[in-house]
Amino acid sequence: MFDGKKNKLSGIKAAVSILLCIFLFIPLLSGCTNIEDAEITEAEDKYQDADVEGVVLIYHIDDEEYTEEDVESTIQVMKERTNVYSKYGEVYYKKSTDDIVIKIPMYAANLNIDRILYLFEQKGNFYVLDDDNYSTMQGGGRFLALADNNDLSAVRYRNESALDSGMAKEYIDLTFNEAVTGRLKEYTAHTDGSNYYLFYEGRLVGDGYTRTQITNGKIEFTNFKDLKEPETIAEVIRIGPVKLNLSLKLQDVNHQKSGS
Repeated sequence: MFDGKKNKLSGIKAAVSILLCIFLFIPLLSGCTNIEDAEITEAEDKYQDADVEGVVLIYHIDDEEYTEEDVESTIQVMKERTNVYSKYGEVYYKKSTDDIVIKIPMYAANLNIDRILYLFEQKGNFYVLDDDNYSTMQGGGRFLALADNNDLSAVRYRNESALDSGMAKEYIDLTFNEAVTGRLKEYTAHTDGSNYYLFYEGRLVGDGYTRTQITNGKIEFTNFKDLKEPETIAEVIRIGPVKLNLSLKLQDVNHQKSGS
């Protein structure tokens, strides 16, 4: 005997089964063809299968007044600093508490919490003085910086053996824009030697010297004074300064072993 209800119900069940198969099968296909998703999944699996350490830093915004652009700029700078350690890091603004939250997934072998904190605590401002303005500053007069963050074109850190002693020596090469290049070219054209002074966060931290005319806009700095980790500072200068004043509110280092 023909049962119309049962037949109709069977047809509905079959249709639902087909739809489920389609919806389950399509993501599998897209997952196979989406390279970015595959890379992220591989990285996540890698973190789960090994000893992993992650760092969470929360910085409070101390400024009483600031703009949305200031926050966006600060987040962008912090993201670039996070990329020094991991491209899978996360930086975001928590409006309810005026905090900048930074999350960095890291392998235990790469974890150096002191160095990480040193990188993120930097404001990142610098300026360069020539001989004349350095003398003016020492005498308490008003001085004019030869260059600062806004004039920067490129940064390079080097650790090489010094020719005179053979010992390893650290260098930070700063290359400046066309306007500063013109001033350097003119200033060094009529001198037997010129000194340049690198100020970081208002402190004299290094100097440079040239006996020849500078035509490429680059000054080589060394002889670092009271400057911890010049390589890190070079990275900070390259990325650019933070606009907001921040204070560390929380640091948390999580260690997760495989199988735990």
